[in-house]
Amino acid sequence: MMLLEPEQFGQYVRVMPPYEGKGAKARRQEFLANLPEHTVVLTESQMETVCKMHGALLDHEQARSAIEREGDSELAVVFEHDRYGCIGKVKIDRAVPGTCIVDFKTTSKVNPRDFESSIWNFGYDMQASWYIDAWERTSGERLPFVIVAVPNSGPIRPELVTVYQIDPDHDWVAIGRQRIDEAIGRIDACIEN
Repeated sequence: MMLLEPEQFGQYVRVMPPYEGKGAKARRQEFLANLPEHTVVLTESQMETVCKMHGALLDHEQARSAIEREGDSELAVVFEHDRYGCIGKVKIDRAVPGTCIVDFKTTSKVNPRDFESSIWNFGYDMQASWYIDAWERTSGERLPFVIVAVPNSGPIRPELVTVYQIDPDHDWVAIGRQRIDEAIGRIDACIEN
């Protein structure tokens, strides 16, 4: 939110003051009770981490380019998925028409090889497939899916930001599509029974 919708970040995020001593619990409860609905509350330490991640992304040439290029942030796309015969929905972090679809991830795995395990463990291959299909169906463009991974712990520096471009014809997309096929097959079987 701080990166792609900074005005909303300022509106919905508050830092919890470090209440200490006598009456701290009551002051903390009063602070929370007076917040607008849907407010996200961060500790000072969490806010410091968010600011470091934000800075690392802006100081990383490829990440900054994805952020600053002409495009749309937090773009909700609803589409009819021909392959599965269903309505699909995605919320794209950043769409740069003619260039790529960008998704920002936080990670504790700063080694690129370690992060590749996250691609499988968290289903980013399926996400890439679904987002590529969604964008193609609604815009006519078949674009690569780009993951920008920023560390969320330990040292947080621009040189530790990792950018992965997953082209539409990459094996990961094919595997993701196969995993989606299997998941939809299981859903269909449950509905039929």
